[in-house]
Order: sequence, then C-alpha cells, then structure tokens
Amino acid sequence: MSLLKKLSLYNIRFALLVFVLLPFLSIIVASGWYSLYRLEADAKANMEQEIELIARTIRLPLSHALQHGHTATLERMVSSIYDIDKVFAVYVYDKEGKRISTTGSAKARVRDDEAVDLAVRGDEQGEFGEATGGEEVFSYFVPLSDSGERSIGLLQVARRGSDFSRQIDQFRKRAVGMLALSTLLVVGLVWVGYQRTVGRHIHRMREDMETIATGQLSHRVAVDGPAEIRFLAQGFNSMLDSIVASEQELRARREQEDALKVRLQQTEKLAAIGRFAAGVAHELGTPLSVADGKAQRE
Repeated sequence: MSLLKKLSLYNIRFALLVFVLLPFLSIIVASGWYSLYRLEADAKANMEQEIELIARTIRLPLSHALQHGHTATLERMVSSIYDIDKVFAVYVYDKEGKRISTTGSAKARVRDDEAVDLAVRGDEQGEFGEATGGEEVFSYFVPLSDSGERSIGLLQVARRGSDFSRQIDQFRKRAVGMLALSTLLVVGLVWVGYQRTVGRHIHRMREDMETIATGQLSHRVAVDGPAEIRFLAQGFNSMLDSIVASEQELRARREQEDALKVRLQQTEKLAAIGRFAAGVAHELGTPLSVADGKAQRE
C-alpha cells in the first residue's frame, strides 16, 4: 500500500477500481460463469430429452407394427421420425439384435450383441458414443415389447454430438457477449458516477486550492456535492478563515508594537532632554549662588 501511495496513479479512481470495482466484477464473472455452466448443462439435458420424447412417442405404435409384422407401417414410422431435423439416424432391432430397419446414417448403429443386451434388459437409456468415422453421437435406446410386455426388439434414435456442441457454443458466445457487455456497462456507469459525484468536485476543489496558493486568501472553496465533499470544503474554508484571522491579529499586534516603539522613542528623547536640562541647571546654579551670596554681603 505504501508503494501505491507513492505512485502518481494512486488516486480515488484507482482505489475505487482496485478495491471496489474489480472485486465486484470478479463476483459478477464468477457467478456468471457458474450460471453459464448450469445453463449449458440444462440445455444439453433438454436436447437429450427431445430425443427421448421422440423415441417414447413412437415406441407403442412401433412395437405394435413389429409384433404383427407390419413391415411397411414400421418403415413409414421410422422414416417419419428421421424427417425430424433433430434426428441423425433411426434403427430398429429384433430380439436377436439384428437390424431390421434403418433410416439415416448407418454410422451410429450398435453391435448385434449390444442390441440384444439392451433389448433383454428392457431399460431405457441415453448415452454418448463415437460413431464410425469418429463422429460423436447421442443415442437413446427404447426396448420394444409385445402386448404381454415381453421384449421383441429395440429402437435406437440418434442425434449428432455436433448438434449439442454447436448449440452450446452459440449459447456460450451469446452469454459471454452479454457478460462482457454487462461488464463494460458497469464500468461505464461507475466511471460516470464517479465523475458526476466525486471527480468534478475534487477537480474544482484542486483549482480553488491552486488559486488560494497564489496568495488570494479571500478566495473560498465551493461548498457543494456529496456530504463528504461538502464537509471537506467547509474544513478548508474554516482553515482559511483561521489563517486570515491569525494574520489580521498578527498585523494588529505589529501595529501596536510599532506604536509602542514610537512612544518609547519619544519618552527616551524627553528623558534625555530632562537630564540635559537638569545638568545645565546644576552647572549654572552653583556660580549663580556664589554671585548671589557675594552680592548680599556687600
């Protein structure tokens, strides 16, 4: 702190920036980053739920078509799912794990043994995986069952992983842009607020002090602005009043001392004259007394 005080940059604006604005912005950035993380997670979950809802919606009619061997109906339903923009591929497997219907890319399909295992377990699940060619996909698996709730196949609805990353990247860019804009807005508001409430008053006070420093002790600092600035200005003015009063008192005392010196000098002159007259009288008095005595005897 002592080093900062020695630097010319250390002023109220610098202190306000370091000790108020930066901590405030740090809190905003930290909270904004955490909120962004949570929103990205929610957005990802929502995109996963979209695929989940599509798979669940088609599950019953697809199970019915598979149970009764309505291949044409099954193909039409699979094609209708693929027509949705969010869907990358749709696969239908029988209970042996063999693929009996495919629409879209064939890169995301699972192995036959995995399909059998998923169909036998009868659990719905979603997972990210790497498709053929290295592309990441999100797949949601829904078991297909007959009227007796026995497993007869498996439905896989896949979505590109790039859809997730692209949408999240767009969301992140917008959020970061809004955060940066908010930060600039806060900085601007603090700067303008400082200039309006403190900066201009301190600048004018400095000009007043420079005027007073030239010897114009009758000049006074303007008392306006926030309470702290007014209190400081009143303190300066009171100090100037005290200085002027002290100078007037010193001037009056000097004048009194000068008058006393003049009177003292006059008194000393009169005393010298009196002493001189007494000496002359003494010197003249003796011969006159002798002459007077002689005159009386004769």
